[in-house]
Amino acid sequence: MLGQPEYHQRLERSLLPSAEAFFGSRTKGFRRYGRRARARCPFHPRAEHQNFSIDLERGLYKCFVCGACGDMLTFVMEQDGVGFIEAARQLGALVPGDDAEERRFREERVAKDRVEQAKQDAWALHLEAMAREMETLERVRDWAFQHRRDAIVELAQMCIELTVAEYLLAKREVAGGR
Repeated sequence: MLGQPEYHQRLERSLLPSAEAFFGSRTKGFRRYGRRARARCPFHPRAEHQNFSIDLERGLYKCFVCGACGDMLTFVMEQDGVGFIEAARQLGALVPGDDAEERRFREERVAKDRVEQAKQDAWALHLEAMAREMETLERVRDWAFQHRRDAIVELAQMCIELTVAEYLLAKREVAGGR
């Protein structure tokens, strides 16, 4: 495990210690109450009451005084001042990933990137088509204005306004990640 690059490792949550054993050893005043437990919060000094609530089944915690919350990994990260990878390593939940799994992950990522690029390309083509449609409608409106066709001018102007609104909405969707 030590010689492998970090991207060849994965988190195996089933290897995490039990919440009762973990929090029981890292908190003061730990008391179990069925599926939950209480303790003094380790995140703020002078904690005299058991405001630190622990869900023993899910391994989650919440302090009702300072608002600290998370899981065992978050606890280690905050308590020890380490990153996610190191916290997982300390808890013994980081295992080597196999090459087949790594290859599958990379292939899925490439496929996802291709699909996303295809979507962006399709939106770009759609926006270009709408821009051409607006130019055509403007030419029709200008022709109708020169030939005093008021009904056609009004109709072309309404179409232009609708196309502009559709264009702006589509552009907002593209900018917002769709």
